[in-house]
Amino acid sequence: MTENGYPKAVVMSAEEYESWAETLEVIQDFPSLSRDIEDAHKELAAGKLIDLADVIKNDVSRKTKPTRQKRYTKDRSKK
Repeated sequence: MTENGYPKAVVMSAEEYESWAETLEVIQDFPSLSRDIEDAHKELAAGKLIDLADVIKNDVSRKTKPTRQKRYTKDRSKK
């Protein structure tokens, strides 16, 4: 909606509004999410991370107790 040719208001469904609000909340909670995802893709390609989908796909025997994997974390405080 415009007034005198300038944008004045937006009309959207409640579902669309909730989606936008949730997205903004995630962005506020995780401001570097895009960079974190990019870093994770690089670490996975370099073999530093394990893809859970591959673990599940290759796990044919659920009778054995799974071993704990050491979690890889990156210290961002040094950047």
